[in-house]
Amino acid sequence: MSLDRRSLKDELTAALAEETTVDRPQGIQVGEVSIRDARRGASLRATATERTDIRIAFCTSDTDVLTPGSAAQQHYADLAQFVGEIHLLVLKPGRGAVTVERPMKNVWVYHVPGRHSLQHLMRVWQTARQHLRFNTVVQPDILVATDPFTAGVATWLVSKLLHRPWQLHITENVFSLEWIVHSREHKRRHRVARFVAGRATSVQVANARIKQSAAAYCSRDTDISVLPHLYNLSAFQAPQPVNLREQYPQYSMLIMADGLFTADSPLHDVFAAIHKLLQNPRIGLLVRGTGRAKALFTQKVELLNIAPQVVWLDSSADPVPAYQSADIFIETGTDSDANERLLRAIAAGTAVVCYHNDFRDGILEDGETGFMVPAGESFMLGQQVRTLVNDSALRARFAMRAKQVAAEQLHEDVHTYFQAYRDSIASAIAPLPQTVDTSPSEAEPAPEMVAMAEPTPLVPVERPTPTVPVPPTPAASAPTSPATT
Repeated sequence: MSLDRRSLKDELTAALAEETTVDRPQGIQVGEVSIRDARRGASLRATATERTDIRIAFCTSDTDVLTPGSAAQQHYADLAQFVGEIHLLVLKPGRGAVTVERPMKNVWVYHVPGRHSLQHLMRVWQTARQHLRFNTVVQPDILVATDPFTAGVATWLVSKLLHRPWQLHITENVFSLEWIVHSREHKRRHRVARFVAGRATSVQVANARIKQSAAAYCSRDTDISVLPHLYNLSAFQAPQPVNLREQYPQYSMLIMADGLFTADSPLHDVFAAIHKLLQNPRIGLLVRGTGRAKALFTQKVELLNIAPQVVWLDSSADPVPAYQSADIFIETGTDSDANERLLRAIAAGTAVVCYHNDFRDGILEDGETGFMVPAGESFMLGQQVRTLVNDSALRARFAMRAKQVAAEQLHEDVHTYFQAYRDSIASAIAPLPQTVDTSPSEAEPAPEMVAMAEPTPLVPVERPTPTVPVPPTPAASAPTSPATT
């Protein structure tokens, strides 16, 4: 019985490529999807493999993730329930060797000590080379840097090593002038952040203000979007033992405002609206904010002769007692940060007066659960505040309705949040589909075809990782499928 040499060669090629030539009852057939189609269409991860859960490698300089019971550690522990694997590379100061822990079934934590940034970069690169490959298969589908500094540079280097897309998370506006001029160290870190942002595949920011600032330093093709946010409103609903009324007994009524101390801050409208009302010595204004232009506001308070009625709260202190102690909350901002502050006041059961925007239409009903006036109408804003000051029954009704709104509408769906957080990271794996004709050509060469890859199981604890990795040679090792690399 003779064997066809061509069929035998095909069988050997398929075996070396970890493929099978038998018909598969499920999944995508071998050679059905081209690399060009996969890149322009759906995610390559979802098109060329049976595995649909995403594997993420995070690189962070936040050592709080190593503290048991911390919020940062709990964040990754909760996220692990919605993804396939999490590889967490933690850059920490100090000496010693790189150590690996497996606190959960699908979570690996890599302790990467270093005395300076350059040593951190070298050790992260070595750690990724040794531990993030298993049997020549790259473990993570995407890399995520949690800051645009050393962790961002390290993630960029590892992405070039593993040929994986990477995403940058920015939670602080490191591109604002206020942040840059704070210190000489901030100026140096700002240059590093510009370098990292210009090379990121995708950028996720904490709010719209950072998005606007970061857009000037990212490449034209970089996708910039806002990260999903989990509002911690349960803390504002729970009773607090601290009451600011006891600290300021000279005031019979407390009005609160929160925001940024900048030249164009919406807080200017607050003072324009109620500065005449603050001539009453029994009314106090609690102002909580941060920014380098605070001196501008203190001078304004002195000029308006209302300094005894204004209390400047520390922005680093717990905001919950202030929100719960206030009788009236004023919000003159209309961006996403202002919306979050308004939700805090509603959850705390405080009567609110605010400027109108589309987001607030679905939460507040003007005259029933709060007062909304057109944006920029500070005179109308002052009139509505005066109405609440003179009508204690209306304030109590607004406060009661605010608690009802918080109980009925402001739900904290943790499951939905982590799903959105996972999807925001996975969106960087494949670009948006294009409208051009992407049908495969008949003359397209065979190496351009994506083969069906078998799902890779979770890596066991005792992973055989060589101390010094040796690159495979074509004659001694099996080439991997494009879908798995």
